Amino acid sequence: MKRSVAFRTAFAALLFSTSAQAQLDREAPKFTPVIDGVITAAEMAGQLEVSMEWPFDNGFIAFEGAGTSRADLSAKWYVSWDDKTLNFSAVVADNTPDFRIDSGGVGNVPYNAQDLIQPCFNPFNNPDHPFPPDPGGGPAAIYDMVVDTADGFGPDIYRHGATLSEESHASIKIEGKKTATGYILEAAVPWSIAMDDVAPKYAPKIGDEHGLSFILVSFNGQDGATPDIATLYTDFGGGANTIGDPTTWNKLTLAASRTKPGDFNSNGVLDAADINLLSAAARNGQNPLEYDLNADKKVNDDDRTVWVNDLKKTWLGDSNLDGLFNSTDLVLVFQAGQFEDGTVGNSNWEAGDWNGDAEFNSSDFVVAFQAGGYEQGPRGAVSAVPEPGTAWLALSGLLALLFRRRPTRGNA
Repeated sequence: MKRSVAFRTAFAALLFSTSAQAQLDREAPKFTPVIDGVITAAEMAGQLEVSMEWPFDNGFIAFEGAGTSRADLSAKWYVSWDDKTLNFSAVVADNTPDFRIDSGGVGNVPYNAQDLIQPCFNPFNNPDHPFPPDPGGGPAAIYDMVVDTADGFGPDIYRHGATLSEESHASIKIEGKKTATGYILEAAVPWSIAMDDVAPKYAPKIGDEHGLSFILVSFNGQDGATPDIATLYTDFGGGANTIGDPTTWNKLTLAASRTKPGDFNSNGVLDAADINLLSAAARNGQNPLEYDLNADKKVNDDDRTVWVNDLKKTWLGDSNLDGLFNSTDLVLVFQAGQFEDGTVGNSNWEAGDWNGDAEFNSSDFVVAFQAGGYEQGPRGAVSAVPEPGTAWLALSGLLALLFRRRPTRGNA
């Protein structure tokens, strides 16, 4: 990808220019992604998506010398919020990867002379918030997010404006990875950091407005030479190209979740994919708030119980999620052929993993029959939980049958 513009000179020109163009209005849903360097389909569906691709929609300006295809340089941003963090993610295509800055082994250094993405955030979308150059400070800020550095430091973030303290820098979670066509980055910035110069105790709520726009930069150092040419895509309201003027950054409104509780893949229904995502989140141990259905700040079996009993209104053991736990479900799970198959972590809800450990074995029957739903009809039609002895008789008989039919090693 050939470039023909001296980046630093042009960046300065943009920084101090002004524009009267109107802001673009966007809404960020309430959603908690897992910050792991992987942006899943559910995470894409649950967040605001902003494309920076050639050709641009209204409000996206390609800097002079930009490429003419998505493979040259493009990105899809994903934005969401929750009670603790403002979340930024991006999938970037870049055919000239150039990671030139040395982190010094500590991170938290300016990275705007190498490939990077830059969310530009203005608390409360206040037109009076300044954006002074470092080492000054001000509520409006531009964040440098990089997937790697010249010394292999890996994913890191830096804030232009009020420079991050060591403690603040450490509180931001950022992960990323290089791909065959570019890179992926994810970050969760605590509200106490994003708002530290304005309202460090800020508690976000639906309807709050902030300023937020994006910059996408690709350098090309010409076989190791000083990176004096670059492509810069900017996202500022209605055609503005002003990096240093927060009044032209687009408006972001905090919105409600797009999905009903428990619909983690945002497809409009509570299905097996949702309970499988919840089980995976519980095993992961990161306690993402989006999966915390009982609001105890933990993601575990209690949340799976809420999903099954209260949201889906069915029973543990209902493999086809038709609202009934009966012999049909047992036929389905044994047709899947994963009962004590010796393959670690290969089972899901449909294949008999009813306790969420990614295995199908006798413990799944124990929890399912303990729940008392076998052959009891729809959950809403049950007036009383059946006698424990009845469930245990059914379970004992089933397990005896299973182990009687299991072939011994060496048999055909």
